[in-house]
Amino acid sequence: YWEMVSEFLDHNDEGLRREAAVALEQLAAPQAVPALTKALAAEKEPGHQKDLVRALGACGAGDAKTRAALIKRAKSDKQALARANAYLALGWS
Repeated sequence: YWEMVSEFLDHNDEGLRREAAVALEQLAAPQAVPALTKALAAEKEPGHQKDLVRALGACGAGDAKTRAALIKRAKSDKQALARANAYLALGWS
């Protein structure tokens, strides 16, 4: 199921991109990490970046490289919304 959902991460419709990220967050499929990482690197909309960050945290919870990237984002992202959601993705509040 995660494969089908991840196809919408780069869709032209922002709503579909957001729904895909939220669905992947709920699925927490580790296999989706590469697709989420690619989508996050390409996404310019801060409101959607936060959804991708949370999905990445759920899918990459067991991956040290993903957690390190989230820690870096939590400490240094220019967008406060992205930093806050990186903390949430790491399970910190």
